[in-house]
Amino acid sequence: GVVHTAVMYGEDDYALGEQIGLPKHHTVNLQGKFTESVAGLAGMYVKAEKTQQKIYELLGDRLLSKVAYTHDYPFCWRCDTPLLYYAKDSWMIAMTKLRKQLLKNAGQITWVPEHIKEGRFGEWLEGVKDWAVSRERYWGTPLPVWRTADGQQTVVGGLTELYQKAQKRNVFYFARHGEATKNKLGILNNTLATSELYPLTEQGKEEANELAKQAKKLGITKIICSPYLRTKQTAEIIAQLLGISFSIDERLAEVEIPSFDGVKSAEFKKQFPTLLDRYAAPDKIETPDKVLARMLAFVKECDQREEQQKILCVSHGDPIWFVNAAAHGYAMDALFPKEPLDPTVGELLSPPILPALITEQGQYNAHRPYIDGVVLEDGATRSPEVMDVWLDSGSMPFAQYHYPFENKSLIDKKGQQYPADYICEAIDQTRGWFYTLLAVATIMDRGTSFTHAICLGHINDEHGRKMSKSKGNIIEPWSVINQYGVDALRWYLYTVNQPGEAKNFDLQGVAEATRKPLLLLENVASFFQLYAKADGTLPTVTHSDNILDRWIVAKLHALIALVTEELERYHITEPARAITEFVNELSTWYVRRSRDRFKAGDAPAIATLGYVLLEVSKLLAPFTPFTAEAIYQQLQGGSAKSGSASIHLERWPASNKKLIDQKVLETMQLALRVVERGLAARNTAGIKIRQPLASYSTDLATQLSVELSALVADELNVKELRFGKDELDIELTAALRDQGTVREVTRQINQLRKQQQLTITDRVVVYQNGFDQLFADYGEQILKATQATAVRKGNVADMAELADGKIGIQKSDATLNN
Repeated sequence: GVVHTAVMYGEDDYALGEQIGLPKHHTVNLQGKFTESVAGLAGMYVKAEKTQQKIYELLGDRLLSKVAYTHDYPFCWRCDTPLLYYAKDSWMIAMTKLRKQLLKNAGQITWVPEHIKEGRFGEWLEGVKDWAVSRERYWGTPLPVWRTADGQQTVVGGLTELYQKAQKRNVFYFARHGEATKNKLGILNNTLATSELYPLTEQGKEEANELAKQAKKLGITKIICSPYLRTKQTAEIIAQLLGISFSIDERLAEVEIPSFDGVKSAEFKKQFPTLLDRYAAPDKIETPDKVLARMLAFVKECDQREEQQKILCVSHGDPIWFVNAAAHGYAMDALFPKEPLDPTVGELLSPPILPALITEQGQYNAHRPYIDGVVLEDGATRSPEVMDVWLDSGSMPFAQYHYPFENKSLIDKKGQQYPADYICEAIDQTRGWFYTLLAVATIMDRGTSFTHAICLGHINDEHGRKMSKSKGNIIEPWSVINQYGVDALRWYLYTVNQPGEAKNFDLQGVAEATRKPLLLLENVASFFQLYAKADGTLPTVTHSDNILDRWIVAKLHALIALVTEELERYHITEPARAITEFVNELSTWYVRRSRDRFKAGDAPAIATLGYVLLEVSKLLAPFTPFTAEAIYQQLQGGSAKSGSASIHLERWPASNKKLIDQKVLETMQLALRVVERGLAARNTAGIKIRQPLASYSTDLATQLSVELSALVADELNVKELRFGKDELDIELTAALRDQGTVREVTRQINQLRKQQQLTITDRVVVYQNGFDQLFADYGEQILKATQATAVRKGNVADMAELADGKIGIQKSDATLNN
């Protein structure tokens, strides 16, 4: 057989070629056409059908057969045309030399899920390749390498160094005028028309003389100044000493803010403390960008007009500040803290300004094509490549602080702003951003730039397929958010599975997350509001002897401990699921079993529920910020007297071990097991929970206290909890049947109240047809349980039909207060 070997198009092929000396030779050019060296195919596009047919012809009878088969091939994601690989020279970073250091630094990172550390990420580092960091594109960070015709290379380390090594047609210096009377008085003069009122002071003239001496040492050959009086006077003094003339250019003028002309500078700065505030002032004339644009336009035009001149530009504080800042690479919105760039009166600066980097719009731009126009003094021109954008991504921790040009302590002093506590990205970033962050940090000998990484699995459709517009199986996030809310979406993603596992997205799962625990918790909060006093005071824990209160508080503090510990370990799913379980038990056990206490106005019950809601909302705050905030505001009743303006300004709750009563937790868990068994027995017997029964026997009965036994009996709706083998007494006496009917009638009346949207303070009159004896025997009990004032015989609208008769209600004029 014959094996095709392409020396430049595969690692193994390249190694073989190097070993036996095979030539590195292109047979296809950058237009995708065969070169002249390919006989019979020269100039033909390689992917054309006619080229394929030509190859068959050239092979002739040596072609034994041809078979079509499907295989993977790269296509452009924009235009869907076939792509051609092409071997190119590239600038590389020798990461293979840093393999040991990479592995050492990676050892400092804690991963979630843990297996990524030694698995996908560790294996990548073990087999690390040299990093091809250059790209032949237009956009991107320019490669900072300049090369001479004979191959000498210079790597430039910043704009200032570039200025020092670049050829310069002219050299520009900037001087701020000497002290004027307006400076001495501490007032603003930002209007040309009134500048004649503020000449130089005697001190200002001395400062101008000092500027003249500096200018002479620098060899200044040309002076251009602003049209304001103080700058003209300063330029005149300098020109006289140098024996040259000066000219005026309006583009060097002060920033005009007419409405504040003559105002005290201190007052203006107090009213507008930051640089951006100053230029957002009323009646503003120019923004910083506009001021910089005219200053740079002046420099560019002047540089094109003059040659081999040393030009002194006499201007004002802010305009010079902006030029100096731009030359050092600062954006306008980052200027205010950079006071050293702001010249004092009588100060001369030499901003490293290169006219080649000034755009037609008056911006300072060190990208292509402007950077390509900068030639070094030795004639070197820039190598035309730009940097891999992943190098930018890996540089983020340093670049965000303009390191190493400033803020060195934030990076060099560990714990200031470096390394980051954690990073969170999808699984594909193990060989993307996760890697480049570590790579750049290692190159710079700064260890690792992050100490914890949460690595996420991808989100697929409900069948586990990758979402794709072309397949039509994508789900728009906003459609889900608009339907269920962003917190429900968050909660679903937290709880459906572990962060590192792929998620088969299911809308039903989001709907379920809406119900549990978010809607459930909101319902509990609404229930609490019915009985709480809305005085703006946040609830606090209250001592209670009630077993349910002690249990839910113990459960709460155990939950706080668990959630805190898991979050400290950067675990998300475990604490979220624990909160879901807690809220479910809070609603279905604590609130339901305490309902009669709430209706009776039991203070410990109300205080306990409010306290639990407050602490749970704090636990929820990092997970579901909007739901947590809504509950927090509900608890304050609209006015914060004891809390903060927002839950997100509260302190994280602390677990109190003294309140975690293990005995109470264990016995309540036992009681719940008895309830579970008893309900299963009822279900087997086919008897609804609303029907009272005589007894339920269980071998766990003796382990329960009298209080818990009564709680369990009430939950199972039996008259007595007995010791013995699991057995439900299902014999129904007349009295038991009546009590079952009482419960059914009570439930139906309360359901009618709910349908008519009545509140707890609303009273009703009950109308019955067919229940004369029942109301004669149990009327008082039914009226109390339904907030009713009276019962009458007869029919009203919307009567509910039961087995033995009909029930209806009408709202009464009476209220809870009377």
